Amino acid sequence: MRKFDKLSALAVPLDEQNIDIDQLIPARFLLKLRAEGYQQFLFHDRRFNTAGGEKADFILNQPPFRQAKIIVSDSNFGSGSAREHAVYALMDYGIRAVIVPSFGSIFLVNCLKNGLLPLQISSALAAGLRASCGQHPAAKSPLTLNSKN
Repeated sequence: MRKFDKLSALAVPLDEQNIDIDQLIPARFLLKLRAEGYQQFLFHDRRFNTAGGEKADFILNQPPFRQAKIIVSDSNFGSGSAREHAVYALMDYGIRAVIVPSFGSIFLVNCLKNGLLPLQISSALAAGLRASCGQHPAAKSPLTLNSKN
């Protein structure tokens, strides 16, 4: 597991509730070997069309959010079945932290077991942070998370 001390990175706002495990990694990819890397499966059905091309309207396909290391979303992130693969996909893509008002309970445990930082904040604070990230995506001072604070 990679140690977390400090993260200063771009945050991507996903302004929606109930992003479940099936959205994070569709079930058909669960039999893939872990060594192959799971980054290509993250949000697969939302990032890619049936021909394999990127969907331009999905936020992770848009510059500068392709480089985001933090997700700021709404409540009930990671709900659904107990798939550790969702955390693998997020981490292999480069996501190191997820900031939301609430998590699916099993997803939260899987984050902690694998070194993905889950931060739970109030709904109002999360909404404000998402709005700020969306208005200033390429800000010179990215969001900074420090484990020593």
